[in-house]
Amino acid sequence: MSELSGPMYHNNMSDAEFCALNAILLFDPRADGLSEHGIQVVAEARKRTYDHWFSFYNVLGVQDIGERVGNTMLLIPALKMIVQTTQENFRLIQVFDLFHYDKIIDELMHLVS
Repeated sequence: MSELSGPMYHNNMSDAEFCALNAILLFDPRADGLSEHGIQVVAEARKRTYDHWFSFYNVLGVQDIGERVGNTMLLIPALKMIVQTTQENFRLIQVFDLFHYDKIIDELMHLVS
């Protein structure tokens, strides 16, 4: 978690930047199971997210917009690692039946086929 929180703190990352990062991750046109139309819709949503993100910085008068966005995007590998670790932890909970939980967590964590 420090791989994510440390750079966020040092870059003075705002809530808006964190939301933009999550939107970029959410709108992934390479996600499994998307139709051609779905890929196009998601790619357009991602582009709009970037456009709004840059506009947000323009309104704030940020001078180094490309650097700010780039530094935020550099957090993606750390964020993906945290997600993978969380999925692995839930897999262990499932395999060893460590505690009972609602099965919707399995669906959220993509543990059910």
